[in-house]
Amino acid sequence: MASLFGQDLEVAFHTPQDGSFRGELVDTRMTGTTTTVVVEFAEDGPDLPAGERATVVFTGRSLKNPLQAAGHVVACHRNDRGAVRYTVRCEGATGASLGPIVCRRGAPRVRPEAEPPVTVRARPVGATAAVEVELRDVSITGLSLFVPPEAEGILASAWKLELTLELAPDQPCSLVGYVRYRRPAGRFVHYGLEFDRAATPNFDAQREAVVAFVMGRLQRRSGDRSAG
Repeated sequence: MASLFGQDLEVAFHTPQDGSFRGELVDTRMTGTTTTVVVEFAEDGPDLPAGERATVVFTGRSLKNPLQAAGHVVACHRNDRGAVRYTVRCEGATGASLGPIVCRRGAPRVRPEAEPPVTVRARPVGATAAVEVELRDVSITGLSLFVPPEAEGILASAWKLELTLELAPDQPCSLVGYVRYRRPAGRFVHYGLEFDRAATPNFDAQREAVVAFVMGRLQRRSGDRSAG
């Protein structure tokens, strides 16, 4: 069974014609906003042709609710034991949201435009006063910050921060993050944080702005490469 933040992760397929089948997650990978999952079923698994639509449902002790993703079958292989493996591709917003949760590889990070810099208001969880720091980069699972010396004095002893940022005009979002590292970076301190789903009220709604921003930057990056 695959691991999700140290917990067992179970996966099932739901198909319009054949119902629900529980399988074993064999592999996951994320490229841009596309997440691909490979699931193996025993002999009594579903019979799905390439191109068939399927809903992949993940459950686990560390998930508050089942996580569903719509995708389509891109490959299938049956071994000599009768077990069948399906490769399912989930794209767009679904793939971008799913990948950081189930993938073993890290989520892609993007940087905002150099000007104007994106300001993040950060404060230790439970504190009332916030300080302004600069966003360095962001992914769907977390972000990194440049923290000036005057702000470092306030944040240095905290390992969980409340973060408020505005990646699009008039669309602020507030998320809680764990501090994973602090590193000197010139006159700043470079912070790396992972978003805390359990500690962030209304996490999925708050993270929508982050998902939209990351997807937009990835698509623009892909378009620039194609044009070049």
